[in-house]
Amino acid sequence: MAERLHQDTWRQWRQRLEALLIRADLIQQQHDPPQPDNILAPQLFSAAKEGAVENFIEALEDHCVKERVSLPVLLARCSPSNNTLLHAAAESDDNFRAVIDFVPEHLIYCENSRGETPLHIAARAGKAVAVELLLLRGMLGDTDRCGNSALHEAVRNRHHDVIGQLVRKDPSQLYCENKENKSPLCIAIETGDLKVLTLLLEAPNNGEDWRRSKGERIFRMPPVHVAIMYTKMGKPYFCALADSLIFLVTLLRSSFWFPLVVEKSSATSKSLDYGMIACYPMG
Repeated sequence: MAERLHQDTWRQWRQRLEALLIRADLIQQQHDPPQPDNILAPQLFSAAKEGAVENFIEALEDHCVKERVSLPVLLARCSPSNNTLLHAAAESDDNFRAVIDFVPEHLIYCENSRGETPLHIAARAGKAVAVELLLLRGMLGDTDRCGNSALHEAVRNRHHDVIGQLVRKDPSQLYCENKENKSPLCIAIETGDLKVLTLLLEAPNNGEDWRRSKGERIFRMPPVHVAIMYTKMGKPYFCALADSLIFLVTLLRSSFWFPLVVEKSSATSKSLDYGMIACYPMG
């Protein structure tokens, strides 16, 4: 019963949005067209972000009637920072789901003043439904003005579900470096979130040749060296990671680097001094 009620509610919301398309067209036929105004009303922008679908649709209805414009016209308007309603709705799974089918295709790829697409916003906010809907429409891979991909944003904010979605769709994003020469793997190490790092290291790939062809090394050095660096900077979680031989081998293999020398120390319970690991490339 609850599921049926839920479906009925969504059906009604969709019908109201569809009605806006017809109603706005009829009003424009009966009146002189309004002067173009491309500035997005702050109240409408806020309603899109807040997450209450009923309030969002009411705001859309009010603005369409008051300004005698169609729904796509409202959806195409931008804030002073060049954010569209889709950018705002990307912070709410429900609002995004409600309007995505009414958004002109080119707006899905629209960038704000920071070069961010709606996918960047959804990934940063951890909105898995919005991310999935964008991926289904072919949205992936764009970077903002700082060179960050959606995966950078998801990793930086530790959104595990979204990270899984993005790396399954395109594992090559794992090696995309931003303008600070940081890949998502590098950012994962900086966050100290073990689950994030594990998700990235276990990401699917197309074989060793694919990894080798990328020639990527985060921070311009092997991942294990980054781990050592952060351990020495007071990031003790890498000492715990290093106690797992399986993890260490996975980390080393992820960029084709293997330990040549391991000397004893009292640094960890397994008497391994990871500062003494010398690494050499394969091949």
